[in-house]
Amino acid sequence: MLRDACANQYVVSSTLGRVLDPEELDRAEGPRGRILLDVPDAWLAAGDAVELVVPARVTCARCEGGGCDECGRSGALRLPVDEAARTLRFSLPATTARNVVRLVRPLGEDAGLEQLWVELRAAEQASSFCRRLPGDRAGFARASTFLTVALVLAAALALAAFLGLR
Repeated sequence: MLRDACANQYVVSSTLGRVLDPEELDRAEGPRGRILLDVPDAWLAAGDAVELVVPARVTCARCEGGGCDECGRSGALRLPVDEAARTLRFSLPATTARNVVRLVRPLGEDAGLEQLWVELRAAEQASSFCRRLPGDRAGFARASTFLTVALVLAAALALAAFLGLR
């Protein structure tokens, strides 16, 4: 099953405070994996959509591979063996700078991965486990815009409700 991680970027739960407060991502207690993703400059500058197959073993982002309780002292997290269960899509941030994108539950609820930190690095060629999605950038842009508008509206409604209760 192919996952669309675009809607899950930067979202820890449905709680509005967790969506709007990036520090909540740091406080989340589930397993965090980290991968390095090489992408061509043009893909980054355009904010292209990509599909990638997350490796079956990813570095533990909590200990950076040194070993901790979260990863069983191995320094890595094991993901589903099935390649289809590790395939996801997301939009690159439109940037030319090195960047880290946090994807929350990118492989679904049962994959054993709360967050996947994708470290983006501009390179001549894309990583072997990543490919650019042709022509679907507009759809991802619309989804991202919709999510942003929904978050702003939710924040405004929460603020209005809070002020109305005083």
